[in-house]
Amino acid sequence: MAAGNSTQEQNYVFDDEQAGEGIVYYYRFIEIDNNGNESTHSQIVASNCVVEGIYALSVFPNPTSGSLTIQLQSNTKKTMSMQVFDMNGKAVYQEDINTVFGIIQYYEDFSNLADGMYALKV
Repeated sequence: MAAGNSTQEQNYVFDDEQAGEGIVYYYRFIEIDNNGNESTHSQIVASNCVVEGIYALSVFPNPTSGSLTIQLQSNTKKTMSMQVFDMNGKAVYQEDINTVFGIIQYYEDFSNLADGMYALKV
């Protein structure tokens, strides 16, 4: 709930009860005035939902011209699925990843995909 015409700094908390484990979600704070006008007040921030055994995940460079490095740090052995989705929600790539204890790097070439934004799910 907004604070009205406050000139004091405000802190907000949001619990996304539908967030799934192991998915990175992106959020942005948007203010909607009483007259319905919207204004953006934050950068897009990422929120990691923890996957058991995986405690660091990096994907770079972003943006990419094709080659992508996926780096994860694990404290367990497990098989995980990596999927890439286009903005229509269609899966355009899938691969199983076998983790081991420590840091693992995967190099993938996505230059065959059309230019655009994609979502990565591990």
